[in-house]
Amino acid sequence: MSLSLNKSEAHDVFREIIDEATKFVTKLRHATLEDFNNHLSLLILHDIPPLINLKEKNSRVSLMSIHKSKGLEYDHVFIIDVTDRKFEKNSKKADLLKIPGLTNEKDLDEERRLLYVAITRAKRHATLSYALSGKNDEASAPSILLDELSEKFSKRLKGEVFEGKDFLSTSSLGKIALDHKTLFREEFLKRSFSVTALNNFLDCPWKYFFRNLLLLPDVSEFNAMLGTACHEALRRFHLEVRKEKVTKDTLKKIIHEEVEHQAFSKRDLPIALEKALDYVCAYRENFSPFGEAKAFIEEKVTFTFEVKTEKESFEVNITGKIDLAVEEGAGVHVKDFKTKKKMTRNEILGLTKSSDGSYIRQLNFYKFLWENGGREGKVLNGSLVFLVPERGEILCETFILEEADRGLIEELVKDVLLKIYDLSFWNDKCPEKNCEFCQLSEEFKKNI
Repeated sequence: MSLSLNKSEAHDVFREIIDEATKFVTKLRHATLEDFNNHLSLLILHDIPPLINLKEKNSRVSLMSIHKSKGLEYDHVFIIDVTDRKFEKNSKKADLLKIPGLTNEKDLDEERRLLYVAITRAKRHATLSYALSGKNDEASAPSILLDELSEKFSKRLKGEVFEGKDFLSTSSLGKIALDHKTLFREEFLKRSFSVTALNNFLDCPWKYFFRNLLLLPDVSEFNAMLGTACHEALRRFHLEVRKEKVTKDTLKKIIHEEVEHQAFSKRDLPIALEKALDYVCAYRENFSPFGEAKAFIEEKVTFTFEVKTEKESFEVNITGKIDLAVEEGAGVHVKDFKTKKKMTRNEILGLTKSSDGSYIRQLNFYKFLWENGGREGKVLNGSLVFLVPERGEILCETFILEEADRGLIEELVKDVLLKIYDLSFWNDKCPEKNCEFCQLSEEFKKNI
């Protein structure tokens, strides 16, 4: 297959290949690069490649609500039904005669902000339209917000249509082209934001960019696969133990199944199995039953986080999966399992030379996530449970999670989301001298 592409289209092709590869390896976890090449060849042979008609794809019309359009940009935007029924529906019903300058301004603040968001999605032109009659010939009137548009930037056309001109100022950001900025921003707004994404950005913004935004595939390392197998085995153990006692033989069977689901090499498979059996079986011996307490196992929590500044307004889904959350007294205790040896409290808190505070940040993030995600109860305590046993015991460190720390996490998340949205890190590098992601960014910027 031969394609003649500009740089923006080449990026689209790259994304399509990554997406297709992700789907492929999800189905065939032991697949090789040769297997994937054969898969693409088969798709092309049957005329169903994932890379068809990129120009056609990019030229499609996107139909969406104003709320869904936040943070996105398009050359031409058409805003329909700009009527009093749509844009003044939340204002006071008694205010039947709405006169610009005299109508209660506070009643229209939300509608005015919403219309502003819609208009500023346009890079070149915004066209606003309305009809003088609706369904069943019901009379309607244009929103009085249209009268607030400056004549400098708008004009009325025949047929009572307003056309905005150049509502957006599109200043360049470093050397990044506007079409690339728009593309990355669209990808960002599609993604959920987790504590892993947060820690990756704080470690190196380019690590977040390649791992969490562009979703570059990463080689599955032994420890990561071992951690996944242990977490899955613990999930199944917790689900079973709520119903009945789990025997050691039953648990061993579960561990075998979960380890074999991972893509360990023939050499690493017996080593991984031995470690997983050691860790998870030791946890079973140290496990305290839930009793009457409500337990949430591998609880996925998501909520919509709105970021507002004087210039920007957008929404991002904050998400996370909490290994174990148990109601204790008047609050909730969250627990996160680590397939490593016990750390000191100072290491967890980031008070040593070799630590960065990412572990305590994770616990505070879970408090922020749980309490904003509509779950019952305040998260009062958080624990890191270390699965590498010491003399047969599973050790943990527990922390009181303060409301002030939750507030600090919220501000940190907002600050990071703004930096990603604006790509303000584009010309930055992290402090690490030989950072592979910073080096990759230099090559990446040369080719876009």
